[in-house]
Parts: sequence; structure tokens; C-alpha cells
Amino acid sequence: MANTINYKGFTIQISAIDSDWLWSDTMPDAKYKNGIPINFIQFNPGAENDVCSFKEANDAGPEVAYFKAFTNAEPRRAYFFGTFIKPILDFSAGTFSAGANVIIQLAKEAQH
Repeated sequence: MANTINYKGFTIQISAIDSDWLWSDTMPDAKYKNGIPINFIQFNPGAENDVCSFKEANDAGPEVAYFKAFTNAEPRRAYFFGTFIKPILDFSAGTFSAGANVIIQLAKEAQH
């Protein structure tokens, strides 16, 4: 299986999370080589104690967002206010129950 990616307008949604996700997989255009403009990343857990981690540029990069759910109904957000980052969803650093998903809200619509 692979992550399910739904990318439309200003929003990238990642669900059925079972592997790393790289911004460059969804937005391979050369103009995004320096990252994508993000307003926020939201983690919607599937269960209590789910964990989600985003790194910068690669799995060994610095952590730019870390989420731990205290309930399964508690979305968690990290705000970036339009900053260009190279987000990597690090699957091996997380715990994703059924129904967990991530929403990345872009600061502006990117061409795809």
C-alpha cells in the first residue's frame, strides 16, 4: 500500500499513512526545489497517543513539527505563516492508527 494523497487548490491531504511522504513527490516541479509555502500542518489522529513527525528536507533533517494526540478527536496544528519549508512526513518516527490523516494548507495555490 501507499499513502493516499489528495492535492487540490491550497490543500494537500495525506491519509492511509503507511510510508514517508516528501513534498517533492507531490510537487516535483523544479520551482519547488526550495520547498513549498505552508500556512499550517494539521494532524488528525486516529486514536489516542498517535504521533506524527515532520522533518526538514530528509529523514535526518531537523524536526519542524511534532504532534502527539491526547485524544482521538483532537486535531493538532503547527503554524508556519507562509514559510517555505521542505516537509517530510517521517513515518518511522510516528504512530498512525486507522483514520489518521494530515492536512497541509499552502499559503498560496501551487500549480500541479
